[in-house]
Amino acid sequence: MRSAMQDLFWVNLGQPITLTATHRECNSIVTESTLRIRQCLTRVTTLLEQRSLALLKCAQFDTALRDAEAILKLDPTRALGYLLKGKIYAHQGRQYRAVQQFDKGLDVDDENQELSQRVANVETMINKRVDFISQLPLDIVSTNLVPLLMEDAVWHAKKPCHYLHVSKTWRQRFMLGNLQYRVNDNSEQHYPYELMQLSRHIHSLHIDNYGMHSDFSFLSNEGNLRKINVNGISSVNDTHFLACLAGVRGSLKHLEIGLRASSWLNMYDILQVCPDLKHLALCGASWDKDEPISASYPSQQQFLRPALTTLELRNLQIPISREHALLLMEHFPSLRSLALCPCHDSSFLLTLHSYCPFLQHLEISTFTSPSYDMMRRCIDMKSDQQDGLRSLYVEDQDGDWLNIDHVRALMVNNCETLESMMLSVGTQQDDSIPPSPALQFPRLKRFYYHPIGDDQLRCFGWWVLSHAPALESLDIYYDALETCRLLRGAFRGIQQVKSLTLRTRRGGMEHWIPWAAMSTHVQQLTILVPPVILKTPILLHGLGQLKQLTDLSLGKRKHVMDAGDFLNLATHLVTNCRGLRALDIKFSTTALYKGVILFSTFDHLQRLSLRADNLSITGILYFGEYRELKHLTLYNTSPSMEDTLTDLQDCSPNLTLSRASL
Repeated sequence: MRSAMQDLFWVNLGQPITLTATHRECNSIVTESTLRIRQCLTRVTTLLEQRSLALLKCAQFDTALRDAEAILKLDPTRALGYLLKGKIYAHQGRQYRAVQQFDKGLDVDDENQELSQRVANVETMINKRVDFISQLPLDIVSTNLVPLLMEDAVWHAKKPCHYLHVSKTWRQRFMLGNLQYRVNDNSEQHYPYELMQLSRHIHSLHIDNYGMHSDFSFLSNEGNLRKINVNGISSVNDTHFLACLAGVRGSLKHLEIGLRASSWLNMYDILQVCPDLKHLALCGASWDKDEPISASYPSQQQFLRPALTTLELRNLQIPISREHALLLMEHFPSLRSLALCPCHDSSFLLTLHSYCPFLQHLEISTFTSPSYDMMRRCIDMKSDQQDGLRSLYVEDQDGDWLNIDHVRALMVNNCETLESMMLSVGTQQDDSIPPSPALQFPRLKRFYYHPIGDDQLRCFGWWVLSHAPALESLDIYYDALETCRLLRGAFRGIQQVKSLTLRTRRGGMEHWIPWAAMSTHVQQLTILVPPVILKTPILLHGLGQLKQLTDLSLGKRKHVMDAGDFLNLATHLVTNCRGLRALDIKFSTTALYKGVILFSTFDHLQRLSLRADNLSITGILYFGEYRELKHLTLYNTSPSMEDTLTDLQDCSPNLTLSRASL
C-alpha cells in the first residue's frame, strides 16, 4: 500500500462495524445499512467510471479527469482512479503524465495486468521516433521544419549546432537554414575549424569582443553572410576590421557596430567598403569637430547610397546638428528608418520627407542612449510606402533642446499614417490648447506617453489621447495625472484600450478609480510600481473589476514584497481574476512557493514567469502539477538548479521551459 493514502473516509463508511452491545433489531440494521452504503459507493464508482470514459471519447478531458479524481477520493485503495487518469493523459498525448499515473496505480495493486500492459504500451510510444528531417520531401523540410528550428537559434563557436551532427542528411538540410553563430574573441585563439568549414552557410555572425585575431574574412563573398554584429572596435583594430569587412561586402546587408569608449570610426569609410549595405547601426561613433562630414563629402553626387534603408547612430560623443542631419538625408534618400541619438536640433523635421520620401520610422533623443528602446518594438517597415511616418520616437526630457512646434508640426503632418508613437518631452511652454478638433490619428494603435521632468514642466502632447479612436495599447506614467488636469480628462475618456502599462516614480493611487471605471476592455495589464502600492485595497479592488483581463505583469526586478502582502495579493488574484492566461511577477518575495501553490488553481493559466532564486527544489518541481501550463519562464536560474529543471522537464514534456535574467 502507498504511504500517502490517508483519505479513507468514504472507504471506512462501508467497512463492517463491530458492536460491543446490542439493542433489539439494531444489530441487523447496522449490518444491512453498512452493506447498502458499500453497494451505493460501488454503484457511484461504477457510474463515475462510465461517465469518465464517455467524456474521454467526447474529448471533455478536464471533466473526465474530475470524475477520475472523484473515484480516487471515494476509494484510494483501488487502482481504478489512477488507471482512468492514465488513460485520459495518454489519449491527450501526455505520455509521461500517463506513466506517472499508471505507476501510482501499480503501487496500489502491483499485480494489475492492465496497468502493467498500459505502462508497456506508453513506454513504447515514448521511445518511438520518426526522422521527419530525413523522410519528408526536401521542399517541406527546407521551407517549414528547418526555419522553425533555426529561426531564433544562435550557436556558439565552441558549442556548434548539434543538428549538423545527427547524420549527413541532417547536415545537408540544416546547412540550408539560417545559421547564426556567436563568438567571444577575448583570447588569442583563432576561430574553430568547424566554423571555417561552415563559412559558406553562415548567415549571421555576432562577435562579442573584437580583437586582432577576429579575422572573419574566411566568410568570403562567395558565402551567404548577411548580418554582422560586432562589439569592441577601437582605434587599435579599426583598420584590421575594415580590411576584414571588405572580404564579405558582396553578401553583407546588415551591420551593427559597437565602439569602445573614446574610439572613432567614420561611417563613410564603412559605406565605402560596403556600398550595398541596407542596415547600418553605429553605437559610440563620434563626429570630428575639426573635420566635419561635409569637408570629406561636399556634395550629394559624390556620395550617394540609395541601398541604405536603415541608419542608427547612437551614443554619439558629439550631438547631431541640423547640418549633419540634412547631409545624412541627402546622402541616403532611400531611408525607411532613422535613429539619431543625441540630436539637439529639431528644425530639420520640417523638411524630413523632402529628403527621404520613404521614411517610416524616426527616432530622435537628446540623450546619448534613449531611455526606452522603441526601435526594437516598432512596426515592420514597408518598402513601398511613401505616405508618411508610421512610428515616431521623440525624447527631450529636460525640454531644453527640441522645439515643440517642430515636433507638433511633424505629428500633425503625419497624423494619417502614424501607427506607433512615443513622446517623452518636457516643455516650459503651456500646451493647453490642442490642435483642431478635426485632427485625428485614425491608425494610431500604440502610444507611449512618458512626460518626464520636474513639476514645472508641462505635459506636451496630452491631446493625442483624445484624437486616437483606434488606440489599443497605452504605456503611461500616471504621476503626470497629478499635475495635468487636461491629461486626466483625456485619460478618463479612453474606452477602447486593450493593453495598458502603468508606471510611477512617486506613488499615489488617487487616479486608479477613474482608470478602473474605463477599463472594461483591458486584456493586458502591466503595473510597474513599488510593492507598497500593489498591496493597497484600491488597487486590488481595481484588479477585480477587470473582467476581460487575461495577461498580468507586476513589479520590477529591484522590488521586494513582504511575505504577508504577497500572499494577500496572490489570494486576491486567484479569487477575483479567474480568467488569467498569463502571469509575470518580477519582484522578489520569500513567500513565492505558497504563491506557486495558489496559482496552480487558475483554470486557464498557460504562461507563467517567476523568479527561480525565490524557489526551492520542491517549489520548482511543483510546476509539474499545473494542468494547463504551456510555457514557464524562470528568472535568475543558477547552475545548481539544472538537475531540478531537467527533472521538471522530464515529468512535464509538454511544458516549454525558458530561462531569463533580470
